[in-house]
Amino acid sequence: MLNSILIEQFASINRQKKSGVLTVVGPSYRLRFCLEEGDPVGLDFCADKDLVLAQALLDFHKLGQEMYQMVVESRRLGKGSVADLLRRQQVVSDEEVAQVTRSMVEDTLVKCFSTTHQEMVFDEQDDASTFDFDNSAIRLRIGTSVLLNTVQSRVAEIDKVMNEVGGPDSVFTLSENESGSVVLSDFEKHVLNFTDGRKTVEEIAIAFRESTLNMSRLLYGMAAKGVVRRTAAAGGVSRLRTAVQPTQEAPAPPSVGQITAVEPLADFVPHRAQQQPAGSNSALRVMLVAALLLVCAIGYLTIMAQRRSVALDSTSQALIDSMTAGRWDEAMTQVETAEAEAGNDLQALDRVKALRQQLNEALATETAAITKLVEEQNYPTAQERLNNLPLSAQPLDLRTALQSGQNTFKARSDRLLAQVTAALEGGQAAQAMHLISTAKGRESETASDYLARWRLSSLERAGSSSLALSQRTALVNQILATDPDARQREQIERIRGDFARLQQRTSEQVKTLRKQAEQGAFVEVEAAWEQSRLGDQLRGTPLAGEGDELKRLNDQIAKEMRALEAEGLSLIQDSDDVKVMGSFATRVQQATGKWPQASNAESLRSLAQLLNELSGLGSERKAGDEATALDAWILERQPPANIATLVAGRSARLRGIESAATLALETARGFARQNDWEANERMLKELLARPQWQRTSARTLAQQDLDSIASIRGQQQAWQEELRKAMLAGDTTTSLAIAQKMGLRYLPLVVHSQPSGADVLRDGKSIGTTPLILDMPAGERAAVTLRVQRAGFDVVEVQGSAAEGGWFLPVGLERTATGRFDLKMTVTARPTAINDRLWIASRQGAASIAPGQPVQRFAFENPGTGDVIGQPLYAGALGTTDGVWYPTREAIAIRVGKNGIERLAIAGRTDLPLVDYASELIVGRRFIILAGIDGALHASDDRTPLAAWHGQPGATFVHGPILHDDRVLAVRVDGSIDIHLPDDGKLVTRHRLDGEVLSAWKAADGVHCVTRISHWVCQGENPPTRAPLPQEIRSAGKGVLITPDNHAWILSDASWQDVGRFDGRPTAVPLVWSGHAVLPIGKQLLVVGPKGFVVPGGSEFLAPAIVGQQLAVCTQDGMVRFYEP
Repeated sequence: MLNSILIEQFASINRQKKSGVLTVVGPSYRLRFCLEEGDPVGLDFCADKDLVLAQALLDFHKLGQEMYQMVVESRRLGKGSVADLLRRQQVVSDEEVAQVTRSMVEDTLVKCFSTTHQEMVFDEQDDASTFDFDNSAIRLRIGTSVLLNTVQSRVAEIDKVMNEVGGPDSVFTLSENESGSVVLSDFEKHVLNFTDGRKTVEEIAIAFRESTLNMSRLLYGMAAKGVVRRTAAAGGVSRLRTAVQPTQEAPAPPSVGQITAVEPLADFVPHRAQQQPAGSNSALRVMLVAALLLVCAIGYLTIMAQRRSVALDSTSQALIDSMTAGRWDEAMTQVETAEAEAGNDLQALDRVKALRQQLNEALATETAAITKLVEEQNYPTAQERLNNLPLSAQPLDLRTALQSGQNTFKARSDRLLAQVTAALEGGQAAQAMHLISTAKGRESETASDYLARWRLSSLERAGSSSLALSQRTALVNQILATDPDARQREQIERIRGDFARLQQRTSEQVKTLRKQAEQGAFVEVEAAWEQSRLGDQLRGTPLAGEGDELKRLNDQIAKEMRALEAEGLSLIQDSDDVKVMGSFATRVQQATGKWPQASNAESLRSLAQLLNELSGLGSERKAGDEATALDAWILERQPPANIATLVAGRSARLRGIESAATLALETARGFARQNDWEANERMLKELLARPQWQRTSARTLAQQDLDSIASIRGQQQAWQEELRKAMLAGDTTTSLAIAQKMGLRYLPLVVHSQPSGADVLRDGKSIGTTPLILDMPAGERAAVTLRVQRAGFDVVEVQGSAAEGGWFLPVGLERTATGRFDLKMTVTARPTAINDRLWIASRQGAASIAPGQPVQRFAFENPGTGDVIGQPLYAGALGTTDGVWYPTREAIAIRVGKNGIERLAIAGRTDLPLVDYASELIVGRRFIILAGIDGALHASDDRTPLAAWHGQPGATFVHGPILHDDRVLAVRVDGSIDIHLPDDGKLVTRHRLDGEVLSAWKAADGVHCVTRISHWVCQGENPPTRAPLPQEIRSAGKGVLITPDNHAWILSDASWQDVGRFDGRPTAVPLVWSGHAVLPIGKQLLVVGPKGFVVPGGSEFLAPAIVGQQLAVCTQDGMVRFYEP
């Protein structure tokens, strides 16, 4: 039964073109429809689509209840989709999954529209964004009207089927009047074997792994064919049911969920009524039975004969209709069907034979008609009628004759058409007519059609004024040669009358234009000639000679007058001869007197007047001054655009002359700056000799330079020497200032190296040592490649294009390393030297490196989970007897030792190195002491968890805890030094320094601390000693001071020494090494001192370390280098 309220709701939403989400809740379902402008675009099952599919497979009997429960539970545990699980179990095939999936949506919609809903809500604020199309929803592509019509037809069909079938418990049996002539599919035959009068519809569906509804449809169709029928009593007993006593009420059939397996039924034998026991062999009973059988047989034969007679009458009439309509295949089928139905009836066979004879005669008649059509060359009709004949009735010779005739006819027809087309296009209309008249039969039809179309199109062209008169006349003559009809001849006469009138008008027009040309109106004559297309109209006519003479005269006048105008325009832009410019007016007066109505007379007079004005502007001025005067003239007069363009061009030309002369002067002065005075003098004289530069300011300056050349030489030579000294010293500021005074466009290329004294090679040949000045043109230096090398340093190749400012080329030489390692790991912890090896680390792991030895790597993995440290690792390492310790921010330490990687608890979190202390009071007690992030000292014994002490928090620590004698010293940023007992952490005393501590380090004589103005040494409880610094500092490191003016000082023999200046600011803690300051500055590391060098890196450098006597440096991306002193 249809849910009319729901259908009306959908129809209403569609009529109003609403958008939103319609939620429908029924007895066993909840669905959400997404609608956009009245049409559904999405359906939400409000449940996992995979679980809906599993239920559908259960309903279709593709799997049993136990398998259903198993796949549902697996799906809920996230073990894959239902389809994949069933495929792996080989329970269903891909085709079955696809079939059930298609039916699932349709069955859901039918269920929704065929039951009464409990709740229905339409929310216009909701949309498709709330639909989970991956898990619970699908997209729909169907209009509302189609959806409602489909659902209504499906519900009506299901109601009809279920009314006839009676439900899943109905039982069907074979029909008593089963006819052997009924055609059944293979599947229906299989189902028929199971229709035994005992199995229910549902049991048959289970046996065939099909839904009950689909099986009901199949049985309904078989019942309509009369093959099966429903028994009077619904229900039955099957092997899937438990047998009961006749007196007991039969139990209800089990639900689908209770069926766990289906037994094979291949050995099933259809039910038949049991035979009754044989009675007595009475002779009378036998005779009666025989008589009854005879009577039945005679009656049956009589009835069948009457049926065949009626059928033959119908077949005979149908055969006549088919032959009349030319449906020969249908006629042959009718005869063959009649032969099959006649059986062994002799009378029927005779009638069928007569029908066969009638059909053969009709086929012979049709074949003769087709043969005649072939002879008449009516091939299309013949082909059509031959195709209607059955293939067996088509004579081979007729098919061959038709095909051959068609090919020959087409070849001749196409050849004739090509010949006629060529003749017409070549102007041979009479030849085209002869070809068509001599053609045979219907071969000329295509060519005749083409000729008729050509005649019509040619008449249209001949009547059009778009063609020349001569062409139109020739075209009319061609048409007359093709035998036009009377109407076409009348049209030709009208066209000829038009020709005569047109020729008269053209003659008058030629005379008028001749008079205009003789007065010089050449532009007007040209316009009329082109507009009227006189050249084409006169060609081939008696007026052709007059037209040619008119054209020659007008072209001569136009050429003369236009050449004069072009000359005037050229004079405006290019002439510097005042006389020539003034004589142009006289020539204009002569030309306009000869041709008084010249089309460009006014333009010529204007040009003459303009040239007179321009000659006055430039008579006494320099080229640049005249250009300025011309620009002012354009602004004041506002001439026409073409004149303004020419005057501006003249101005640009004069400026170009001035610029060229100025450039030549600068070239000459360049030789002077290079002390090439001979070239300078030669260039100046050449400038003075150029005629076009006589009116330039540069010529005047060149004369002055030539007069003062002797005094300039001495000054230039002095500046040249000063420049050389400044460039060799690397003084870029002074070099640029001198170059500006000398007027140099570019400086020589100078190569500076750090350190200096390196050999410079070009193309494998030494050209000097740094600092080195190379005098080469600016264009050449960009492509030059230089090789800079010095003993003990890596060779560096540099490109001239890398020069700063195009001339200053600094080269940083990197010392040759004793060890190079690229660990390809991120390094965050401060590199630490332990036992002649460099230790570096990050939160993922550590590495130990030494020159000439393999790299040792250690991964910091948490056993059992594979987790690494969560927080970044910054602290340096501590080397003890039982391994190397890295403290972390997570109150644990990573120990790399003989037991592998161990994670040990420590007393706090820190970014600074640890210190270990073996107690002298308690045997076996070892404290690991740290300076915590919380500003307090902490100590613990990893072997005795309860042994620990914690200091009081304070300012941030500058350095990790330092063990000196039997005291622990802690240096803080605020200038305080705390002295603690190592066994219990008791604060013994606290020292105060004179300001913020910038750096602290441990030495043999105690702890050294540096503030901005002082150097302190603390040895424990006694007050620390102070020494003033040579000047106030900005930052410091171990034995290194950095001043505000970027000078580096190192501690040497208890005194501070300035080792040099540098550029930049240290980005990590510096240190002193072998009389040098080692400064990490971003992506490079400077070694400042008497033998300083630079180490470039791909990322920022970390704090350097001393391994033995070697300097070890490391970048954040894992590049490690070792250098000998």
